[in-house]
Amino acid sequence: MIDKGNDIIIVNENNNQVNEDENCENLIGKNELDFREETDLLNKEIKNIIVKKKPVQLNSDEITRELDKKIFSKEIGKNSKNKNFILEFFDALITNLIIGPLVIGCWRGIWSLMDIYQLPSGWICCLTGAGLHWIFAILRESLHKTIAISWRNSNPIGRGAYRAVQLIYTWLFCVACIMQWRGIWDISDDIIPNDFRMTACIIYTAVLILMCLQSCRNILAPPFVILVDIPNQVFQFPTRYKKVSNFINQYKTLN
Repeated sequence: MIDKGNDIIIVNENNNQVNEDENCENLIGKNELDFREETDLLNKEIKNIIVKKKPVQLNSDEITRELDKKIFSKEIGKNSKNKNFILEFFDALITNLIIGPLVIGCWRGIWSLMDIYQLPSGWICCLTGAGLHWIFAILRESLHKTIAISWRNSNPIGRGAYRAVQLIYTWLFCVACIMQWRGIWDISDDIIPNDFRMTACIIYTAVLILMCLQSCRNILAPPFVILVDIPNQVFQFPTRYKKVSNFINQYKTLN
């Protein structure tokens, strides 16, 4: 009720209630709008966040399968089956007739020198070769970063030092391999009797253990497993649980 004569304005309670309802609706609408805006901003921020998963560590078999898939797909895309067949034919020919016999000759020569100069017992020979292998496996990352990357890319003196260390390292690695082979061979001759049943039992046991470890491919050895003297593979070599190796470097280059 409004009394204009006395200049007194009396507001009805209903009008007050209506105004309060309108204020509440406006406040709720504003809060909802603010909430939606904040939600939209949050969603945009979440979309902008890049979640990087930890790279999956692959073993050598998985990496080899991935390499085969990528190489095969590229070959099909280029329609070069005949050319690839010719290259593979000559590659296998060179491996069998040139590289393989040279590797066997190197192994045979060093083995004979060890026999001629009568190196210590098979146990000492085996432990020395295994120790050198262990040292090379522990230092491979450091050697690769220091020599194959830093020295080789520094200056002519560094590149010359890299070549020299590469040859010495390869020779020492070869001697270590032959020492371990010769040591275990001599130990086997001393311990295992020359009996067919015992020999067959040892062969089956060794193959069974390799199958359990998924490592039967390690039976493959020179002369047919060929490596090339390129910087990325000089000091890098795969082991049972080693994830970063020359195979992984090849896999990264294909991605």
